Amino acid sequence: AHAITVFPGKKGVWLRAAKLEQSQGERERLDALLRRAVTYCPQAEVLWLMGAKEQWLAGNVPAAREILQEAFVANPESEAIWLAAFKLEFENGEPERARIILEKARERQPTARVWMKSAIVERELGNSDAELALLKEGLAKYPAFTKMWAMLGQLHERLGNRVAAREAYHKGCALCAKDEKVPMLWLALARLEEGAGNAGKARAMLEQGRQRFKASHNRACPELWL
Repeated sequence: AHAITVFPGKKGVWLRAAKLEQSQGERERLDALLRRAVTYCPQAEVLWLMGAKEQWLAGNVPAAREILQEAFVANPESEAIWLAAFKLEFENGEPERARIILEKARERQPTARVWMKSAIVERELGNSDAELALLKEGLAKYPAFTKMWAMLGQLHERLGNRVAAREAYHKGCALCAKDEKVPMLWLALARLEEGAGNAGKARAMLEQGRQRFKASHNRACPELWL
């Protein structure tokens, strides 16, 4: 409490105080502390997010929504706050609200993760056409984002289009070669070939993946060896 009076603009002091209340104090004290904290540190995303999460855990979704709306005003370009607002709505059975938030995020703060979450919403709601369109648009903007190539391949697999799935995985392997997560695409490609009864091709994909990962990252990839 004394440190806060001496360093009111230090995010770390508020965060430590909040974690103390979280583990040893009462919810009301924690809520009050976090409300004070963001008045002194309005750009500290973590304090806004902690406040919203505590209200959500307490079952007060409107209060969590209000905190995130205030957080937007202070941090209009924060990816973390956009995605937290989307998650709040989507996981509380408000898909249309979630969609609107992500549409605004794609206009104002377009990032690879925003496009990915947008596609995930449509996948969860069973809208394959919308999911495909979002993945294609997202990959046109962020061609080196491994996870979206994996999602595109998985979508084509679900639709029974093995040729398109293979093409998506191959493109992803080429464009995301320097990403630490690229093994997921080589593994998906191998599983696709194995599922089609092409064990030889599956083996070849894994060998190729091991060699390319070694060349790009100067180390072996345990997942591909396994």
